[in-house]
Amino acid sequence: MKNNVKNKISDLENKKFGPELDNDAEKIKKLEITLKNIENKFKEAESIAHFGFWELDPVTLVPTWTDGLYNILGYDPAGGDLNQYYDQKKIIHPDDWDYFYNATQTVINTGKNTEIVIMVIRQDSSVRFFHIIAKPKNDENGKVIGVKGTAQDITELKTIENRLKESETFYKTLFEHTGTASILVDDDTTIIMANTQFEKLSGYSKEELEGKMSWKEMVLKEDLEMIENYHYMRRKGIKNPPGSYETQLINKEGNIRIILTNVTRIPGTKKSIASLTDLTELKKIEETLQTTLNRFYSILSNMRASVLLVTEESIVEFANQAFCDYFHLSEPPEDLTGLTASEMLKKIKNVYHYPDDEITHIQEIVSQWEPVIGEEVYLKGGKTCIRDFIPISVRGKPYGRLWLHLDITERVKMEKKLSDSERHYRYIVEKSSAGMFLLDKKGIIRYLNEQMAHLLNYSKNEMIGRHIRNFVEEKEEFYNPKNQSPNQIIRFDGFKFLNRHGEKSWTILTVSPIFNSEKEYTGFLGIVTDIALQKGLEEAFLEREDILTDIIYDMMEILNNMVIDENETEFNNKDISNTFKKIMKNS
Repeated sequence: MKNNVKNKISDLENKKFGPELDNDAEKIKKLEITLKNIENKFKEAESIAHFGFWELDPVTLVPTWTDGLYNILGYDPAGGDLNQYYDQKKIIHPDDWDYFYNATQTVINTGKNTEIVIMVIRQDSSVRFFHIIAKPKNDENGKVIGVKGTAQDITELKTIENRLKESETFYKTLFEHTGTASILVDDDTTIIMANTQFEKLSGYSKEELEGKMSWKEMVLKEDLEMIENYHYMRRKGIKNPPGSYETQLINKEGNIRIILTNVTRIPGTKKSIASLTDLTELKKIEETLQTTLNRFYSILSNMRASVLLVTEESIVEFANQAFCDYFHLSEPPEDLTGLTASEMLKKIKNVYHYPDDEITHIQEIVSQWEPVIGEEVYLKGGKTCIRDFIPISVRGKPYGRLWLHLDITERVKMEKKLSDSERHYRYIVEKSSAGMFLLDKKGIIRYLNEQMAHLLNYSKNEMIGRHIRNFVEEKEEFYNPKNQSPNQIIRFDGFKFLNRHGEKSWTILTVSPIFNSEKEYTGFLGIVTDIALQKGLEEAFLEREDILTDIIYDMMEILNNMVIDENETEFNNKDISNTFKKIMKNS
């Protein structure tokens, strides 16, 4: 194509014209200049637009290219035409050669135009994308005698297109997998796009949603006016509607879900993107927690102990009426909420018996952040209370502290009375002339008084913790639980204990079983009376009684003999004398 134009111009230059044709020559010269200008502009247009023209012989497939096509392929137009079939084939990328060839054959066979995008290889081996437009070249009879067309380098456009596709794929993937239900909404409230999470939330499929449904169809009636107002404000730029708000959505099954909606308008468009977070379960949990918290506060409010709850920021969160009463505060409990810990200490400081010392001690307790349980605190007016400090931590993080005060003034008084009474009765037991001991249900000695230990010539420590069988002669297990019953007192007369030397100690043992509140046998109390002296006198009397009996029998025999034989006076006097000697000896 390029050579044909040059040849025609050369022929015009070499021809000889007569005078009559001078005017025509002048016109031709002007045409030549115009044609040159057109050619230059054409080349400039090819360069600017990165395109060129080409023709293709339908039989040989030999190409003819303009300078612009040479240039965008990186070849020098003056270096000779790439006018061979194989020259053309090496320029078109191997992956696209068949595609290009089939497209040209389609044009030749059908006479219809076609457009394709192929990859080509420049002289510097770089790969570029070309947009090819192919048209049939016809003779004067309309017969297809070749293929002609344009080729434009669209590599930058293709790169942008690919980046756009990558970006679109990226944001579609992000939109799909953002983790929250999301929809893209048009100006008329139609849902343009929905992700899988929104399908799950709404119960509708993408096919049912996209391009067919309005978000208004899923909003509860009482919330619709509010959201429509926000939508209108967002479109018209009136004020700034909230970007985040709670609403109620009705899903396909008719169930109401509580939704946190975040809406953002896409700059430069009339479209908005909305992210929806289902708060339904969270709201239920919050309601449960609130109920639990209210129940907790109700319990604290009605506790007999005074309660003060302080946050980790040292702000009073809760106080009950008992706290106000105990520390003589005129304010109701709710008025104390929000005070700082320092302000609260100033209010209750003067109730303590030693105000300054107590405030210092309280500050030390807080700084140490360790539980303090059952600490006795003295208040003015002779009052005493037990104070608990409970630091509250969750997963190692401080979440506040709890102070409990329980008035034990009356209890302290009762304990003193009980202590005095116990000391009094312990003195009585310890000084009692009767031995006393306590056994557990296994027969182990758990307590005994001094008299009991003295009776058996032991110390108390030597006997406590040992089994009672080590100190008795009796084989009967009087301590056996099977032998005990409630309200039963058993007396053993002449019960024999064994002292340190293995000697018998005669006693009267009284046993009183002990049962707990569940009527379970836990042991018994034994009271021991020493009857050793009484037993000794009894044995001596019996011994004397035997001797006197013998004497009486001897005297009766003597008297009897005297009556029988009055002649044996000497013998009888002798026997009488011996009998009286025996009496004197044993008297």
